[in-house]
Amino acid sequence: MECLNCKSRLQKMPSNGVEGKYILADLQPHDESGYRKVKDGIVVDLFYCSNCGLVHPKLPKQN
Repeated sequence: MECLNCKSRLQKMPSNGVEGKYILADLQPHDESGYRKVKDGIVVDLFYCSNCGLVHPKLPKQN
């Protein structure tokens, strides 16, 4: 993958999360205490540009 800004090669950002990926947004509503009963979200890979510093998410393909 290339950076959209400077066209340099992107590097994958490692994560300690679910299957080495990141949760972009939590989709479940929270209760009155502010907690979410189920952790659910959009799981993505993140790539960063070592040249300009931008971070690019790679969204899963939609069926």
